[in-house]
Amino acid sequence: AIPGNIPSASIPATLKMLEAIRDGRCGSPPSPTCIVSFSGGKDSFATLHLATMVWGSANVHCYNQYIVKDLECELSEFRKVERRYGITVRRFPHPALQSALRSGQLQPVPTAFRRKMQYADVYELARDITGSDWILFGHRADESLQRRAMVKSSHGIIPHLRKAYPLWNWKSGDVFHFLKQCGIPAPEQ
Repeated sequence: AIPGNIPSASIPATLKMLEAIRDGRCGSPPSPTCIVSFSGGKDSFATLHLATMVWGSANVHCYNQYIVKDLECELSEFRKVERRYGITVRRFPHPALQSALRSGQLQPVPTAFRRKMQYADVYELARDITGSDWILFGHRADESLQRRAMVKSSHGIIPHLRKAYPLWNWKSGDVFHFLKQCGIPAPEQ
């Protein structure tokens, strides 16, 4: 086991967790579709692949949050994902974009907004557009103390918020090994 009472990563256990979400065995109704929050990094690639293994590509939605809308280095990765899985990566503004505009970091004159945009706003937008309830994130407990606290107590599933962290107990090496095993090239950084 990983120090701190976090069980070691296991692909079968992760798939079992996702199947419980899909089948409604985790304290919420069955979820015939899911949403993957996709950053373009290795963890979100692994999360997306696991989601397609459980739900099938036709039942997986995907979104990305941008600071700069049409960066080619990001778009090229998203096109690869769209071709591989036959899905569309929807693009939504990141809450930090509003903060940058409000402070004048990305423009000469700050923009006034009525209220501060929250991550929850992005989640509800993704849910409204896709009609899906559950959002899967690629966060891992070993990334930071904040993430560790967020995912450890829930063991990766937060039913009342309809959020899950399938890689919650994976290490970086586990993710690279999984991607290699599945024939998924590591994303370009």
